[in-house]
Amino acid sequence: MRIPLIAALAAALTACSLGDIGAVQEQPFPVDSTYTTGQALDDRAHCDAVDWSTMDDDRGRRSVVYTCVLTGASDHFAAERDKQIEEINRRHAHNAAGIEETDQGFDKEIAWILDVSDSGDLFHKEDAELVAKHREFQSLLVQGTATDDQLTDLLRMGRLDESWHEDLDHAFRERDGAQARMQNQSSEQGRAYVRPQLDAANAALSAQMRESARQLAEVVSAAEAKLANDAMAAEAARSAAATERQQRVDELRAKQAEFQQQKPQLLADLEAKRVEAVQAMEERYRDVVATETYQWAVSDAGPQLIYGGYEAVN
Repeated sequence: MRIPLIAALAAALTACSLGDIGAVQEQPFPVDSTYTTGQALDDRAHCDAVDWSTMDDDRGRRSVVYTCVLTGASDHFAAERDKQIEEINRRHAHNAAGIEETDQGFDKEIAWILDVSDSGDLFHKEDAELVAKHREFQSLLVQGTATDDQLTDLLRMGRLDESWHEDLDHAFRERDGAQARMQNQSSEQGRAYVRPQLDAANAALSAQMRESARQLAEVVSAAEAKLANDAMAAEAARSAAATERQQRVDELRAKQAEFQQQKPQLLADLEAKRVEAVQAMEERYRDVVATETYQWAVSDAGPQLIYGGYEAVN
């Protein structure tokens, strides 16, 4: 007698379930009362499949659930999956390129260091030119053939004070004046009178030139000493800079060698993360469907809609 009793209970439960679903399907559709809810929700063009079921919700209420599997959702999710995987691959390529650029960056920095000009070069070209010009004028002064224009040019180059030029310029004017007076004399008596003045002016000019040559020699000697000191300082600076550059190059090459040892593992780890991310994304979107779902609570007072919305489920 037990078997017929169990069968009877099962049949009663099935009838109750069908009664709850039927109660929902037969009620007027809220949007258009000319349709029942069943007529409005069954056989919809955008549903690949429709399912009506019953359940007890988390509050113990009897519920009827309607599920529509939306048409074309799989294509949408496949496109979204491909988009996400494309972004994963793009980030991976960017990060891999960054690793290669880091390696190449060592070579670029080393090349720049080796190509840089000596920052410690203290030799001034103008100093050398000034020494050469001073030597030239010193020779002219010793020979007594320096002109006022040449001396003025020398003064413009600096290194000689104003009084030096004024004294020499005065001696030239005195000599030139005596020569002019000599040329203006028409008689031997007049020339005899001017000749001592001319001799004195020539002697004064010669003495001033010798003094100027001595002063100029001191200028030349000081300039040459400065050039020698600058050359020594420049060489010391070049040597120190070369040592510093070589130390920096050695440090960079050591770091590059260490990085190159690590690079294969870095790339392998990066690829492993890419594969893991792609697999996770494929798993996330595998067999995903979009559903339109409604739920009614069923009681003696009749069905009442308690939920409606869209869901994406695996």
